[in-house]
Amino acid sequence: MTSLTAASRPTVAVTLAHYFPARIPNLFTILAACQTSTVPPSEVLIWNNDAPFPPTVLTQLHAAGASVIQSPKTLGCQGRLLAALLTDADESLTLGNDTVPDPEMNANLLQWRRKYPDAVLTL
Repeated sequence: MTSLTAASRPTVAVTLAHYFPARIPNLFTILAACQTSTVPPSEVLIWNNDAPFPPTVLTQLHAAGASVIQSPKTLGCQGRLLAALLTDADESLTLGNDTVPDPEMNANLLQWRRKYPDAVLTL
C-alpha cells in the first residue's frame, strides 16, 4: 500500500445503524475500535432506529466522539446509508451495530478506492 501522510490522506467517516437496545454496549466497542484505527475517522454518525437513547447514554456517545441522528422512522440497516450522505468526508464506511472494524479497515478502504476510483465498495 502506498503510504500517505495524514495531511494528504482522504478523510473517512464511519456511519452506524443502531437498533435493538441490547446492542448499545456494542456502540462503545465500535467507537473505541474506530479511534484506534490506523486511519481514524474524521467523524462518526450513529443513525438511531430505536427509541431515543437515555440522556446518560447520549452524553457518553458524544464524549466518545459520535454524533447521533434520531430517526423519525425505522429504516433498519439502510439508515447508515442516509447518514453517509450527511458527512463531509471523502469516503464513508458504513457499519451495523454488530460489526467491530479492524484497525486497518479504513486504510484498506482507501487503498481499494485508489485502485478502483469509480466503484462502489462493499464488504
